[in-house]
Amino acid sequence: MGFPRARDRRRARGARRFPRAEGLRGAQRGTLPRRRADRGKPRRQGSARRRRGRRGPADARRRALGVLVDGPTLPRLDHRVGEPSRHLSAWESIEVTRRPDRAGVRELLRYGATGTLRLRGTDEGERDSTMLVALTRLDGQPCVLVGQDRARQSPTAPPGPGALREARRAMRLAEELGMPLVTVIDTPGAELSAHAEEGAIAGEIARCIATLTTMTVPTVSFVLGQGCGGGALALLPAREVIAAEHAWLSPLPPEGASAIVHGDVSHAAEMAELQQVGVLDLAVRGIVSRIVPEPADDTAAALALAVVAECAAALRRQTHGEAHALAS
Repeated sequence: MGFPRARDRRRARGARRFPRAEGLRGAQRGTLPRRRADRGKPRRQGSARRRRGRRGPADARRRALGVLVDGPTLPRLDHRVGEPSRHLSAWESIEVTRRPDRAGVRELLRYGATGTLRLRGTDEGERDSTMLVALTRLDGQPCVLVGQDRARQSPTAPPGPGALREARRAMRLAEELGMPLVTVIDTPGAELSAHAEEGAIAGEIARCIATLTTMTVPTVSFVLGQGCGGGALALLPAREVIAAEHAWLSPLPPEGASAIVHGDVSHAAEMAELQQVGVLDLAVRGIVSRIVPEPADDTAAALALAVVAECAAALRRQTHGEAHALAS
C-alpha cells in the first residue's frame, strides 16, 4: 500500500526498470533505441568534441608540463624571404584581411603549433570566446599565446571587457611562469556599447597596455589581419612588433573616418590612403619592425606556417640573441 505519492514513485521506478510487452516486441523488430538493441555492436567514434573531452585531466597535465618543463627544440619551419610585393593599395589590403578564408589565430595553432593547451576564463569567472589563450609551442618555442579569434567575432559579438581581462590574465600568467608571450592582433574593433562602458572596457585597454609594456619576459606582437581601435592597441606594445603584408592598424576603420569627414562611407578607400594604415607606412614610422610577405597565390595554411616561423624566430632573438636566431 503506502502513501499515494510514494506508491506512485515506486510504480514509476518499476516502469522504467522493466520494459512493457510492446517494448520487447520493438526490440525483436529492431526499432528500439540503439542503446538497448545494439549493445553488442561496436561504439561509434562520436564527434571530435567528445573525443577531445575524453582526454581528461591527465592529458591536460601532460600537455601543460610539455610546454612548461621541456626546453625549446630546434626549429623546423622555413622563413619567408624577400620584400613585400606592394601590388595592392591600402584599401585592397584591408579587403584581403576581411576575407572569410584568411588565416586566423586558430590556423596558427592548427598548422604551426604543438602541445597546445587552451585556457579559458578570467579571475572573475567571465568567458569571452573572441579571445583565445593557450599554452603552446610555436616551432619548438614554448610560450603563452593570446590572440583575437576572427572566427568568433561578428558585428553582434565583438570583443568585450571580458576578452581584455582574459588577455591580461594571460599576460600575468606568462610573467609568473617566466614564459615568453605572443599576442596576435586580428579584430575589427572592440565592443562599443553602454554595457561595454559599464564593464570598464576603456580601463581594461589601458591596463592591458600597462601590463604588456612592463613585462620582463620576451614579448612579440603579430598583426595578422585587421587592427582596429583600442582592442588592437591593447595587444600591440610588445618588445617586437611583426606584421603580415596586408595587415593594418587604425584607431577607427576607414568607413568611420569617411563618415566623419565626408558624411558617408563612399570615401573609405581614399581615407585608408590618407590615414596610412598599411604595414609599409607603419614600418616607415617604426611601429612594425618586420613584415612577412604574402604572395598572390598564398593559402591560409602557408601563411600560418610563415607567421609561426617568424614569431618563433623573434622569441629566439630575444632569448638567445640575433646570432643564435640566424644560426638556427
